[in-house]
Amino acid sequence: MQEVDVIVIGAGLAGLAAARRLAVHSRVLVLEASNRLGGRAHTNRVHGVPLEHGCEFIHGANAITRRLCEELGIETVPVTRWENLWWASAAGHAAERRSNLPAIEAQTLEAVETAVEAALADPLANGDMSLRAWCLAHARLDPAGLSAAEVLISQTCCTSLDGMSVSDMQLDERNGCDERNEARLAGGYAALVAALADPSTPTPRALLEDGPGKFPTPPASVGSMRILTGAQAVRVVWQPDDGSQDDRSHGPHVCAVKVLDGRTFSSAAVVCAVPLRVVQQSSISFSPPLPAAKRAAIDAFVVHPATKVFVAFDAPQWPPDATFLAHPGTLCRWFFSPLDGGTVAEAYVTVERARQVDAMDLPDLTELALSELANLLGRDRAELAEHHRWTHRMSWAAEPHIGGGYASVRPGAAADCRQVLAAPTGPLFWAGEATAYHSNPQTAHGAIESGLRAARELEGGPFNRCT
Repeated sequence: MQEVDVIVIGAGLAGLAAARRLAVHSRVLVLEASNRLGGRAHTNRVHGVPLEHGCEFIHGANAITRRLCEELGIETVPVTRWENLWWASAAGHAAERRSNLPAIEAQTLEAVETAVEAALADPLANGDMSLRAWCLAHARLDPAGLSAAEVLISQTCCTSLDGMSVSDMQLDERNGCDERNEARLAGGYAALVAALADPSTPTPRALLEDGPGKFPTPPASVGSMRILTGAQAVRVVWQPDDGSQDDRSHGPHVCAVKVLDGRTFSSAAVVCAVPLRVVQQSSISFSPPLPAAKRAAIDAFVVHPATKVFVAFDAPQWPPDATFLAHPGTLCRWFFSPLDGGTVAEAYVTVERARQVDAMDLPDLTELALSELANLLGRDRAELAEHHRWTHRMSWAAEPHIGGGYASVRPGAAADCRQVLAAPTGPLFWAGEATAYHSNPQTAHGAIESGLRAARELEGGPFNRCT
């Protein structure tokens, strides 16, 4: 049995952030089930073109992702999405820049914005409810408004209007997410993943902050970080904290993690940073079983499919300033980026739309994509097809060690379910975007900050053998 100080399960952004911080002073082993790093941060080259299969944007001027890029010398490129929305009110219609929309369509979008703002301010005296229920009860959105809200709000959050918790929306809003100052990573998120996974590079100061302007005391000894890919954790044996650990410098190894190939590793603590769907599916067993409160928090979430469809052309087929087109069709949200040469249109869909897209064969999916794009762009479908080069699909539901998109809270679930999900369980610490109650769930920066929060909790508790 190999012994280390801390085992981190999962080498997504949350796990890598936790590992890099802890490796300043501890021997850290990262176990990653797949053969690549990054989790849902995955830049993949298809036909020589870099495609963001997963997270794509930096949200806000103060996001930790932006600060990390600045420290690591990773170039970022500003992007304007919401202020440059092109909208078509019905499938089959051409999209218009929002500033040019007919009055009735502009009023529909304004009504959605007003409804969301009111929902975020509602004290919810009678308890949580879904965004659809709230809109019907308080905003009286018409079918066109509900359709727009589904596309522009709930699809973004990888859920439906019926499945979107107003209480959880309010938590996210309180933590602040600046979607008006966004950017892309010029080399894709792969550049950030590679930098975080490279222990030979200096640990970015953004990962060591204890608060504004505060940094930990420099360690007396240097730790280490080792990453094993293809190492799927299948069983975690742990000892509940009974308060008997007095010698924190030489405390016993209280955790053992077994991987699929039979190897076992032991440590004083484990950071579980796998996607929530992996835990929900019991892909990792825990002995003893997790407490009832933790299981209830895990079950308070639902993970829906999320899929991206990339359609490549021989040259740009859309206005040069277009970044975001949306409509109520199947491929309802389209993005355009100059970083792939400006020749790839990317559709992002979730929930039932993703299930529908996942079930299609590629020729039928290509036909759907070309037809919807032609309508949105006001182009002839046959003429547009002449410029088509290839179509590529990324289904996160089909990824065996991920299982879907971001986790969403079920309406009516306990308001503190994210906090309970994140709370340490003896020597087990929890990270991942779903645990980001102190930040913005469903974002790359929320995942990173959750890993740092878990690392700080470990550093401040009895399972830190290097205190």
